[in-house]
Amino acid sequence: HTRSCLKSRGIGDVYKRQVNASIRLIKTAGNAADGDVEYIAAGDDVTYSYEVVNTGDTYLSDILVSDDILGAIGTLAGPVAPGETNLLTTVASAVSVDVTNLGTVSGNPTDASGVDLPGLSDPVDTDDAVVDVVAPAVQVVKTAGNAPDGTTEYILSGDDVTYSYEVVNTGDTFLSDIVVTDDVIGVIGSIPGPMAPGETNVLTVVSSNLIADVTNLGTASGNPTDGAGVDLPDVNDPSDSDTATVDVVAPALGLVKTVGSAADGDTEYIASGDDVTYSYEVVNTGDTFLSDIVVTDDVIGVIGTIAGPVAPGETNLLSVVASNL
Repeated sequence: HTRSCLKSRGIGDVYKRQVNASIRLIKTAGNAADGDVEYIAAGDDVTYSYEVVNTGDTYLSDILVSDDILGAIGTLAGPVAPGETNLLTTVASAVSVDVTNLGTVSGNPTDASGVDLPGLSDPVDTDDAVVDVVAPAVQVVKTAGNAPDGTTEYILSGDDVTYSYEVVNTGDTFLSDIVVTDDVIGVIGSIPGPMAPGETNVLTVVSSNLIADVTNLGTASGNPTDGAGVDLPDVNDPSDSDTATVDVVAPALGLVKTVGSAADGDTEYIASGDDVTYSYEVVNTGDTFLSDIVVTDDVIGVIGTIAGPVAPGETNLLSVVASNL
């Protein structure tokens, strides 16, 4: 019986089983999915992941993972079973330039004990990952009223002030969900975006009935995205701030007019045809400097001009002679 079975199988014949040794490498950078770009700021560290999958129907041993820039990543001794997945990682420190590097994996086909399967080539696979160094940035220029940036807006007590917040994308990425706030007024508004590099937007708000000096801080922050508004993972939100100062002032001017030697409010008595000297004492009684002060008389006309600037508390005296009264 044994002999007939062997014969039916063809004793002496060589039987071969066709096998497929195969391996797959999935390389990613940071939190970016396979095939996507990892965006970072200059100097950031990047964690690279190398997912190794035995996609064939043989065991694999002595699996080597390398990177064309980072060098040897590691070795999986195995045997790694068909369908099994392993993960290796490495950190590239202080990355400062854009980089695309290629990972490579290769393994030796074996049986479950790690014994080499002769005649089978080692399977190989490669995959790359892209890192893009970006510099997102935003600038806010805050002004009050008509005062240029960095200067003071002067108002009278009770006046309204219009604050302007000019937001500029000064970086190299799009920005979305830009929020503008003020440390005194609160939330000014938001710019949904995506806002392109170099683009400018202006928000304004009115602060009513100001009665005291105030310096308040405006802040703008935005989320780095691509042109479609999709978040760039692992990139911090840029922000910027700027102040504007409002000074509530009370300019005032005092005039004391006298005639001859009479005191203020008294009457000067003269004989017909005499000359009379009128005196005009001009006092800066406010809290600002004054310039181009013009003194007039409803009978005599223009008495004169004080060019100034005249400091708070300063006094100037003008006089004129009226003849033959």
